[in-house]
Amino acid sequence: MKLYLAGPMSGHDDMNFPAFNHAAGVLRDQGYEVINPAELDDGNMNLSRAYCMSRDLPEVLNAEALAVLAGWEHSIGARLEVAAARVCDKPIFAIIEDRLCEMHNGEMESKLQRRSPVRIAYDLVHGDRQKAYGHPLDDFSRTAAMWTAYLGHHIHAEQVAACMMLVKISRLAHDADSFDSIIDAAGYAETYWMARKKRKAAEGGAR
Repeated sequence: MKLYLAGPMSGHDDMNFPAFNHAAGVLRDQGYEVINPAELDDGNMNLSRAYCMSRDLPEVLNAEALAVLAGWEHSIGARLEVAAARVCDKPIFAIIEDRLCEMHNGEMESKLQRRSPVRIAYDLVHGDRQKAYGHPLDDFSRTAAMWTAYLGHHIHAEQVAACMMLVKISRLAHDADSFDSIIDAAGYAETYWMARKKRKAAEGGAR
């Protein structure tokens, strides 16, 4: 069976390559063919997320199944890879004590939902997403400038975060059990606070 390894990289020492390489070695010893993204491009750790996703998603589609490393649910890239595998009805396995344990959709959702959505949001905001988009004050200031030009009156970064919270609350009004919307609302609340703190510090008013 050809397996694709999916798991967290950003925010880990050495991009978590040691964990990927260990898992690949163990699974190959067990007779599996393994596509290990940590080995692609000669193990280069300085590639953009866009490049890696354009390289890795076709590998997911070419594999027969996915094997996920611990912490995959906190990684934007790994979650995209898992979603692609699920759409294509590929088996998904968790690597537990160097063995493969098949995970079904309900088990995967349960694994995510056992953690606090606030904790998940915090990990995303301070991990993958900040690395991808920069500090929320800088990211939302760019959005605010475009909204200002379109609406014709001044918008600031914190208002962008607040409005995005309202979008997620609107979606919760439609589906009160949407776990992703709860995570996103919590994440935008955290980015609001981060942007506010950075602005006050820049203005000399931080406490």
